[in-house]
Amino acid sequence: GQLTAYPVLDLTFFGKDIGAYLRRLEEAVISFARALGAAAERRHGFTGVWAQGKKLSSIGVALKRWVTYHGLSINVKRSDLANFSLIKPCGMDITMTCLEDLCGRDLRVADVAEAFSEHFKGVFLKKEVP
Repeated sequence: GQLTAYPVLDLTFFGKDIGAYLRRLEEAVISFARALGAAAERRHGFTGVWAQGKKLSSIGVALKRWVTYHGLSINVKRSDLANFSLIKPCGMDITMTCLEDLCGRDLRVADVAEAFSEHFKGVFLKKEVP
């Protein structure tokens, strides 16, 4: 029920700025979610993407010699959110949400993956997003 993206990028081409990289990842998710009709946003002081006071997307990156690995997840399916009650997502007492709840319709992870890819490219390659 989650769309995961683990970009492998050399941040020497993106200014060697981890904070800027995190904000770009957030922007890709926000742009994607908004295109589907979900009002997604950043929450000051926290990494990730939020909607209606709940967390939609978690981001956790790692780097080695300025090359990224790990990445982000976007909750797509509502049926998988029950498992979050067993843990503290991102170490916080928060409620998770998903695109299906925010958009009010059934979605398939495979169907939204390509759309997210376009938004990701739009943010990182400065290409126009359809």
